[in-house]
Amino acid sequence: MAKVYGNAPIQEALCDFRFVPDGTWDATSVGFIYDRLQEPPAFSQKQQVTNFNITLTTEANHIGQAFGVTPQMRFMPADDDKTLVQVAPYMLAVNRLRPYKGWEAFRPSILRGYNAYRAVSPGATLQSVTLRYINRITFSMTTLNLEHYFRFYPRLDIGDMQDYSNFFSAVQVPFKGNRDVLTLMLATPLESQPEHTIAVDLDLGYQLRQPESIPLDGIPDWIDQAHAHIEHIFEECITDELRIQFKEVHD
Repeated sequence: MAKVYGNAPIQEALCDFRFVPDGTWDATSVGFIYDRLQEPPAFSQKQQVTNFNITLTTEANHIGQAFGVTPQMRFMPADDDKTLVQVAPYMLAVNRLRPYKGWEAFRPSILRGYNAYRAVSPGATLQSVTLRYINRITFSMTTLNLEHYFRFYPRLDIGDMQDYSNFFSAVQVPFKGNRDVLTLMLATPLESQPEHTIAVDLDLGYQLRQPESIPLDGIPDWIDQAHAHIEHIFEECITDELRIQFKEVHD
């Protein structure tokens, strides 16, 4: 059973769908997807944005982050600006910002967005799917001993070079015979932090790299499996010291 935290560190959860460009997207596609999202609870707010996005790159023998600028249309419920459905040509992303309300609340939003896109583009072919959780963990201190809080962390033990300020560490773990891959990253955030504060991002992204291996209606089962793997790896990455900070809720 998944652990429950009163002070969960989830900064953002998102599910990103990429589709093969096939020439079917046009100026009316966004409006049709919007119409499909108007059944209660309706995503009635809409906003055109230029999204400065950071995506995981998991090409052969390389793990990293790619930065891009994408014009998108964003849909939100009238009473909730933390749940977003974002649409661009051959791309759909469903995001939940802090406060995260649990998988039982986020999962239906993912499927609503996905089903709306499929209804408008029934012949769409998946290119990739990524379920991603970005955890922002903040410490009120000026020096941080990573091994007290994490079981996955960078280590530098070269002469006098044992201390470091900024870091980026990543590994890639294959699943399902290399059909899927989980990218695990621990890094200091790009944004500056308040004085006497250290922030660390624990970023877990589970990606379907062989989308032709599952049917389009197999996505609900796939996201459940992806979420289970992310939860398990997250717990394996942290120590009991962090569970205390996260205020683990016991029955």
